[in-house]
Amino acid sequence: MAAQLTQAGTITREQTFLPIRRLLVKAGVTVVKGNVLFVDDDTGFVSTGAPAAANEFTVKVVALGSADNENGKDGDLDVPCAVRGHFVTAVAGGTIRPGQKVQMGPAGKIGEVVVAPAARTSDKDVVGIYWAKEGGTIGGTDELEQFFDTENWKQVAAKDEDIVEIELF
Repeated sequence: MAAQLTQAGTITREQTFLPIRRLLVKAGVTVVKGNVLFVDDDTGFVSTGAPAAANEFTVKVVALGSADNENGKDGDLDVPCAVRGHFVTAVAGGTIRPGQKVQMGPAGKIGEVVVAPAARTSDKDVVGIYWAKEGGTIGGTDELEQFFDTENWKQVAAKDEDIVEIELF
């Protein structure tokens, strides 16, 4: 079976001990599958932008679905999310070596991650760590994805636009 590329924001490992969380969306926010979202410490609502008081302890999740709360109130909608410990797909925004920490790519590039700068002063923007390129296939339905891997994928550097697997922090 040939490998198939998968969409950003897809869980790639069966982890029954890590349930998906449905989190409430902040008013005025549109979430697209694959977005890295920030969880506001005070309200628990998710948004696509970091809260003003974001730091290395700010919780980041990846949207597994979409929700348009642009005209709604805080918490009108919820969105399924992968949380810390899940392995999810993302798109490499440049070369990334196995073991490097990654952060969100530039605004407007949904699901993209780039290498976190070595000279950073904190990990507030870091979302996870890159382990390997994505291989195998994704099957199942929304929120019930299963990963079928028929190859031994080597841990090699990812190139720009590669589909990669990251472990969420």
